[in-house]
Amino acid sequence: CESLSQQIRDQIQSVNMRIGGGEKTPVNQSQKENEIRVFIEGLVAQQEELVYVFVQNLQGDILWTAVRRGMELEQNQFSHILFTSRNSRPPQIVVNSLTNIKQSYLDIIEPIVLNDQPQLIVHVGIDPRLMEVRFAGFRTSVRQRIWLGSSFVVFILTLALFYVLWLLKRAQMVEAEAH
Repeated sequence: CESLSQQIRDQIQSVNMRIGGGEKTPVNQSQKENEIRVFIEGLVAQQEELVYVFVQNLQGDILWTAVRRGMELEQNQFSHILFTSRNSRPPQIVVNSLTNIKQSYLDIIEPIVLNDQPQLIVHVGIDPRLMEVRFAGFRTSVRQRIWLGSSFVVFILTLALFYVLWLLKRAQMVEAEAH
């Protein structure tokens, strides 16, 4: 989540530097809003475990949203999970899905710091079921690599043991011939 927040912050700063240099016209403002919205939608499209990403200001106004296709109903939850001075909440909460009653997802908030001050808050909705599937595959891959590596080390140590035993036997034979 922190990396998503940094990516969004960097995109906001980049757009502000590119477009914000001139006067604040409605066209410039609309172009800024559109570029940031498209960027956030791209983040959601790239990562299948993301249900939504939305950015709010400190007053509780939602500035940009991106919701995974088929999960649009989850937008009805946004007003309940906003972070404001009146509605403080922990950084991670479990939210029951409106799309699928048996499913829940995590809403994680991460502040965006601009000019050394927290300015915006990013909400990331993550499907823990998909995260578990992804980590299960990763765990299996790591276990296979560990088994392969440890098998190789055991094989090398076994060869070294047989070599040492062969050297000892050879030393005994040389010693026996010397007597």
